[in-house]
Amino acid sequence: MNAPLIIYTSLVYGEIPSLAFFSAGIYLLLLYFAKKEQSFRRRLLYLICSLPMMMAAVAVRKNSLIVVIAAVIVLVWEWLRTRRHYLQFYAAMLVVCCI
Repeated sequence: MNAPLIIYTSLVYGEIPSLAFFSAGIYLLLLYFAKKEQSFRRRLLYLICSLPMMMAAVAVRKNSLIVVIAAVIVLVWEWLRTRRHYLQFYAAMLVVCCI
């Protein structure tokens, strides 16, 4: 029932670092969307810092691409809603850098 983690080594290889990277990337992306009262530079810094985190998550384990696709869908939705063109650029950079 409760087997030690060593038995699942082939399944979790790279899973924990990938989880850490995309959790940090999603956290920074959520900070961008949640902190509307902060300055534009600070919010843009959240976006810029989330890009390498997402890239590292995909580089460590390709299953993280599912999270990146979800983030791109949210970014495109937000771009369509607000027409902030840097969101379109960020979504394109995320797709290009992670594929």
